Amino acid sequence: MTELKQRIIGALYFIPFIIGTIAGQPYLGVTIGALQVLMAYELAKLIGSSQKAVIMLAALFVLTALSSQISVFGLSPLLLSALLTALCFVIIVVKARFAIALFATAVLLCLSNLSVLITLPNAVSLLVSLCLIVTAVDIAAYFVGRAVGGKKLAPSISPGKTISGAIGGLIGAMLMAYIASPYISDIYPNSLILGLVLGILAQAGDLYESAFKRRVGVKDSSNFIPGHGGFLDRFDGYIFIIPLVVAMIATA
Repeated sequence: MTELKQRIIGALYFIPFIIGTIAGQPYLGVTIGALQVLMAYELAKLIGSSQKAVIMLAALFVLTALSSQISVFGLSPLLLSALLTALCFVIIVVKARFAIALFATAVLLCLSNLSVLITLPNAVSLLVSLCLIVTAVDIAAYFVGRAVGGKKLAPSISPGKTISGAIGGLIGAMLMAYIASPYISDIYPNSLILGLVLGILAQAGDLYESAFKRRVGVKDSSNFIPGHGGFLDRFDGYIFIIPLVVAMIATA
């Protein structure tokens, strides 16, 4: 099976999630919650050394991901989320290495900020727009990289990526951001600049996850999606994007 066919088949697994997102609340909350659980489990599996450790870490990660919507002991949801994220960081540093804890923290910040994003009035249009922009990055980078080729972007991390593909991905992100500008103006008014930034962050997240997997010696975060790995592998482009978008909207 060719890589393109694998990508198409893998995309079919996301149809229920796409439908759940477009349908809005309460289906949006269920959809995002399911993704958070799946990615938290994959993250725990990458870090945990035993089945018990994976279950305990996964439970803590899920709680952290959802804590931005929970108020406990008078703590605000965002403060609770920050405290739990810090707790996860400390636990993982004690049990593993700093680089592993840093990656886990980045993913948890993404997941917890995702809980904040879905509460916004325009959550559906924002999520769909971000999804289209990140997808445009992937598609443009894939086809431009194959057509043009040239020097590798980061051969020691991801041998298949080229500089030409990365540039193509940035152009794809800017074009899609321009098309989606009516729906993302709350993030930043200049859609082309926003598209450029999101394109850079999407590819940075992809490379960061690839580097982390190489460090821990695994190819995929899981085998949930045949031929594609796990959900964390498919959503690595959002690791840095979601926290930035929430921060920019909050400070606008």
